[in-house]
Amino acid sequence: MVSEHLLAGVTWIDLESPSEHELEVLIRSYNIPPRILDELKDSSARSHVEKYQNFLYLIMHFPALHRGRHGHHRASQEIDILIGRDYLLTVHYEPLPWLKDFTKTLEIGRSGKKKERSTQAHGGAAFLLLAKALYEELELNLTQTANQIRLAKERVFHGEERKMVQVISSLAHTILDFRDATRLHKDILASLFKESKSFFPDEDFEHDFESVLGDANRVIGMLESLKETLVELRETNDSLLAQKTNEIMKNLTVMNFMFLPLTLIASIFAMETNLPLVGETDYDFLIVLGFMGITALVTFFVFRRHNWL
Repeated sequence: MVSEHLLAGVTWIDLESPSEHELEVLIRSYNIPPRILDELKDSSARSHVEKYQNFLYLIMHFPALHRGRHGHHRASQEIDILIGRDYLLTVHYEPLPWLKDFTKTLEIGRSGKKKERSTQAHGGAAFLLLAKALYEELELNLTQTANQIRLAKERVFHGEERKMVQVISSLAHTILDFRDATRLHKDILASLFKESKSFFPDEDFEHDFESVLGDANRVIGMLESLKETLVELRETNDSLLAQKTNEIMKNLTVMNFMFLPLTLIASIFAMETNLPLVGETDYDFLIVLGFMGITALVTFFVFRRHNWL
């Protein structure tokens, strides 16, 4: 699906799951080298920035942002971005809810009024508006995750340690996905800023880029803070769970200690003493007690010798 919008005074074309024909038309229309076609058709595990004569080519990965509470999804999503002087092209093969929300704000005319400050209309300014929307969505998702961690902490200290094991593991998985997807964002944005100075020399662009860098740093800072909080919460939950388990084992040991003598006495008086190889004698009962006592003493001294007691 191909959609066209006006963003920061330039044409923004977004391609979702494009066909090869659509990509070829796009490449011919904007004088893009054919080798880029292979990059656009296949996913890449590596985020990077490449500078060409008339555009910048950027591959970014970011967490798969799904607002639903259930369902499985990939840990990260890829978006290919081509930033020209008078256009912005984005290519992706999965639905991006945050991108659809962003286009809706464009349709009702709010995005440009609130965020656009560049004195010049170019693809760099359009990219910054797009990046800012992405980091705002990331921050919103992390805020929701922080609220879930806060609720989990309350439940941990209300005696629900066992239930919280799965919840904490799920939250840790979410944080790990976010960190893996965003760990290179600072480097990628720094490289893009360096390469884009010759393309977009106006001061407003530099100021806006620093603002986006600040958004990225804030998101990364939130991730580190949430990770540390979650690690401490997991350790606390494990400690409380271990303490509760120890209490249960202690109670079971006390109960076993109470019933063991009763079981031993009942077993002794239930014996029908008729010793093999000896036959029935008047001292059967005493002989059995003697063997039991000797066995207990030998076991005790063996354990003491090996420092097991």
